[in-house]
Parts: sequence; structure tokens; C-alpha cells
Amino acid sequence: TLDGQDENAVVEKGLKHAAGFLRTGLSKRIHLRQTPQLIFFYYKSVERGAHLSQLIDKAIAQEKKLIPRTDKFNISVNLFFVALQFILFS
Repeated sequence: TLDGQDENAVVEKGLKHAAGFLRTGLSKRIHLRQTPQLIFFYYKSVERGAHLSQLIDKAIAQEKKLIPRTDKFNISVNLFFVALQFILFS
């Protein structure tokens, strides 16, 4: 979830605690010689994507302030470099 680290830790702990129960339920639904072990961990890609989206929005706002309006190609190229700077140096 995106609500915070404390909630993520509670959810992860709850899933790890329920792993045996979930594995038993899974074994009843699929027919395998051995049921796989379930491992839960927090995956930060959505959070990272939201952060990158904020950086891009910030770069767009900065570009509008700094760069006078020109043709679309120049704006796109300038936006790319401003966004790249934020990503690399933030």
C-alpha cells in the first residue's frame, strides 16, 4: 500500500503469518506433487513510479517557467533533459 512504511510492515507480517493457511488453500485448488512455498515482500515499483511521475510534473512546471514557448520539438527535447536531471540528481 502507499499509506506508509508502518502499514506495509503490518501487512507483510500478516501475510507471512497466514502463509501456511494460504498454502494449504492453494494446494487444495491446484494439483501439484509439491505446493510451492509462499514468500511475501514489499515491492516498491508503484511507489517509485509515483515519485518519478512527481519529478516529471515538477520538470514540466519548471520548464514552463524557464523556457520561452517555441516549437513542440524543442519543448520536448528540453523537457527530456530537465526530467533526466531530476531523475539523476534527486
